[in-house]
Amino acid sequence: EAALEIDWYSIHHSTSIKDYFLENNSILVTSKSNFPTNPIIINYANNKFTASKLELKQGAYSGTFLKNGSVVTSNVFNNFTAIANFTISDIKNKNAISTHYLEINHKVDFYSKDILFDKKSGFIIFNGKDLITDEYHIFKYNFIDDIVTKLYKIKDNFFNVVDYDATSNKLLLSPKRYYNRGYTEPQPLIIVENNESKKFDGLYKFAKFSDAAKHIATINDKNFVQIRT
Repeated sequence: EAALEIDWYSIHHSTSIKDYFLENNSILVTSKSNFPTNPIIINYANNKFTASKLELKQGAYSGTFLKNGSVVTSNVFNNFTAIANFTISDIKNKNAISTHYLEINHKVDFYSKDILFDKKSGFIIFNGKDLITDEYHIFKYNFIDDIVTKLYKIKDNFFNVVDYDATSNKLLLSPKRYYNRGYTEPQPLIIVENNESKKFDGLYKFAKFSDAAKHIATINDKNFVQIRT
């Protein structure tokens, strides 16, 4: 029976274990100690466990695997709250992604306080400014391919990302910060597809796409649940 023992930083701080064993026989271990630390990746092959430490200049509080086997980590204590603190690694090589990086390499200024990170696709959805045209958009940044795509030109007060579906490229947007846990202050919503928006009637405190955005689950200001197609 395969087994592995490794030294860990401290049992006095919370430890996060991201289990991707069924997908790629890997486990990512991070620690939310007083300072960001280097994560450990545990792999299983040939009936044997091996562990390697991911050496990061800024350390990490949290992380996840992307579909291509790369690892995205964040050295912000609250999980994935600032694009300026992401690092993408393929164990040997590391590419730090920051607002400065986006400005220089993609001519995009980043404004979102809260972002939507889709670990399955490796996309980050945020609102920002095109530094060439001075126009405001909802952008998609592809961690894996290092590509920024414009999803929606902001022409109204709907600029906060509620949800995004990578398969259909559809967006749900609201005018204010949206926690999307069922207790958000009810507010209007729009759905965006092909840079065109359509407003929902009424106010909503929750909205979420199903897989491939075939359905949308909503909770309105009267606490009625509705499944839309």
